[in-house]
Amino acid sequence: MPTADELEERRIKETFEFEKLLELANDSADYLLPLVAMFSDAVADRWDIAQNYSERIVAACDKWSNGNNEAEGAKMIALALYNYYVTQFEKVDAYSSRGMEIFTALDKKDAYGSISMLRGSNYRSTGDLDKAVKYLLIATEIVDPLGDFGLFFGYSHYQLAEIYVQIRDYEAAEISYQLSLEGAERIKRITPLFRSYNGLGNLYLAKDELDEAIFHLNRSLDAAGSPSQESRALCDLGRYYLKKGEYDKAIFNLEASLEIRIENGFEDASSTSLMYLSKAYFLNGHPDKALELVNKALQISEKFGSKTKAVFCYKLKAQIFEKKENWKDAIAYYHKFETLQDELNSMQTQNIYKLKNALINEQKAQIEQAHKEITDSIVYAKRIQKAILPSDRAMKQAMPEHFVLYKPKDVVAGDFYWLEVCPEAVRFAAADCTGHGVPGAMVSVICNNALNRAVREYNKDLPGEILDKTREIVIQEFEKSDEDVKDGMDIGLCSLKGKTLYFSGAHNPLWVIRNGELIEYRGDKQPVGKFIDQHPFTTHTVQLQDGDSFYLLTDGYIDQFGGPKGKKFKAKNLKDLILSIQDISMAEQHKVLSESFDLWRGSLEQVDDVCIIGVRM
Repeated sequence: MPTADELEERRIKETFEFEKLLELANDSADYLLPLVAMFSDAVADRWDIAQNYSERIVAACDKWSNGNNEAEGAKMIALALYNYYVTQFEKVDAYSSRGMEIFTALDKKDAYGSISMLRGSNYRSTGDLDKAVKYLLIATEIVDPLGDFGLFFGYSHYQLAEIYVQIRDYEAAEISYQLSLEGAERIKRITPLFRSYNGLGNLYLAKDELDEAIFHLNRSLDAAGSPSQESRALCDLGRYYLKKGEYDKAIFNLEASLEIRIENGFEDASSTSLMYLSKAYFLNGHPDKALELVNKALQISEKFGSKTKAVFCYKLKAQIFEKKENWKDAIAYYHKFETLQDELNSMQTQNIYKLKNALINEQKAQIEQAHKEITDSIVYAKRIQKAILPSDRAMKQAMPEHFVLYKPKDVVAGDFYWLEVCPEAVRFAAADCTGHGVPGAMVSVICNNALNRAVREYNKDLPGEILDKTREIVIQEFEKSDEDVKDGMDIGLCSLKGKTLYFSGAHNPLWVIRNGELIEYRGDKQPVGKFIDQHPFTTHTVQLQDGDSFYLLTDGYIDQFGGPKGKKFKAKNLKDLILSIQDISMAEQHKVLSESFDLWRGSLEQVDDVCIIGVRM
């Protein structure tokens, strides 16, 4: 999960990329479409800069436009995007319609698909879900996920997933959210990551899978990179606590969400906070306060023409008046609620289910086929990655009393374990490369190869020297690219010569257990990779005794969320657990640690790869 500093660093980088592309677009029309594609992400949920960026893009487009060419189409995308962000939905429809005409004539399928995504998203915002599905499906079929408009492909799946949740097609929703999340993790952009986490949280909220819901909603709050995103995450957390019946917590989060939205002028979004805040006060025994808030929500909803929000408000007002024994107004609002609900059912829901039986089933088949192809490729990648891991037989021959607990988060992993046996020593390591899944696995192959070269080609002996050379090789490999790659690994590396153990670590520690006491040797606070304040790695020397056991580990186990409160497992608990199982064999320790991890995690998602090596003298 990205830290606040990482999010800020990414935002700065994205701003720099945008400014550079804008400069190029002013010199050549060839850069206009890539520019508006980046504009989508650069200003997503950041209305503070949207107008300035929009005006500058439009000026660049006008420089090259003849009224019907690619530059004019790019201008329509920029204007549609800007007006979508500032909730001017009628203008979005007009600009997107004109843009689709231009790109149809020019046979620019990627651009046509992107503006189709915008049109679909716009219809979803106004509650015209049947039209929304139509245009979003077009986008998923046309937009190249690896092209300039790849973000729009991911957003299309995200928007479709949101609609699938509304019509309770949770299977299709989960597939679309996962496709959206896969793309977000690949490109590492703030807004796609936030929306995917947030979407999954809301999906599980709709399914009443509340443990999964709070896990993903908290991740979305941590990933939020703008006031809009933060306010949305807080609003959804408020909805979660409403479902839990914890009304004080619901009110706390919803009021925080509303405050941010009011301060930043997010008028349409503020109506959502007001709606659920009203409901929270009502359920908490404050009908007068609830009525005041729902009236404000309804006024804004009617201003923006949101029928779905109006339905919510009418029903809530009817319930409030019923509670206050104002039967006349209660009946009147129940009538408004039922009338508008029936209208939505007849105008939209029926059309949605027609689409569901035709277009959505077709789209699901396409998604499943794409997912199968991706899965098949990843399964094959697992075979390749498995080939670089030492065999169970090799590990057993080198260290008869040992275990390796290895639990990848995904099919392939960023964690790996390593073994190199030579006449005078047994060298082994537990490593955690940047990322997990396919990106992490790719880095693991590079780092594994660097370890092998440091020992076999450069004849490095002590662990600190091996890590120094490994770092040098890793940096050289990544510097071959034009990209500024800062990937690398955290690692614990040991060399066992008789009863003398040499250890060096990059962040990761060595734990030695002797006579019921745990002794910790800490790794250096630097990765094996590019680092500003790099220094030679330290080699620690440990004289072992018969009966000692020692452990190398990555951070996946201790960082796992779970238990009754959904908290991290933490290092102290793992130390206590390992100390408590010293009287059983290493094979039995493996079983206990594995089962304890699964029990702690429960129904929550595994957050990272897990790797622990245990050895007994």
